[in-house]
Amino acid sequence: MKTLAILFTALIMSGASFGQDVKDIYARHLGEGNYTKVVIGKGLFQWVAAMADEKDESAQAVKDLSGIEIYSAEDSDQKDKIPGLMADIWKYFENPKYLEFMRVEEKNDHVVFYFTKSGEKIVELTLVAEEDATVIRIKGNIDLKTISGISKSMDIKGIEKLEEIDKKE
Repeated sequence: MKTLAILFTALIMSGASFGQDVKDIYARHLGEGNYTKVVIGKGLFQWVAAMADEKDESAQAVKDLSGIEIYSAEDSDQKDKIPGLMADIWKYFENPKYLEFMRVEEKNDHVVFYFTKSGEKIVELTLVAEEDATVIRIKGNIDLKTISGISKSMDIKGIEKLEEIDKKE
């Protein structure tokens, strides 16, 4: 019985670690308020698409997005905790559901793009940038041909790295 209780506890503990998300990793390492979190909802994308000219490809591409989440520790006063934070973020994306799309390594920066699929559709594109401890997650029905156009139309620090996708094609 004691062995069963220990096994059950171990299963619960391992399930809790698999259930965590990127925001939980940031909060655990840095504490609430010590990192930047930006969430952009589907309503904004639908509004932009409705207001734009039908010929504006980047505006039309955003109508199929369901959200963007941005987490960054660049301005955090907890700089000493960033190496542990990044170790856990890299570990989080070792999950087989995340497929590496592209890797960019420059002087001090290490950027990796991941994607997840549902059937044949890409439903999430994630950028992880080590230098400023940033994760950008774009969710929805994602067309890679127009994603760099989206990055140009949005003035969000770090998202310009998506322009690298054009260079890969």
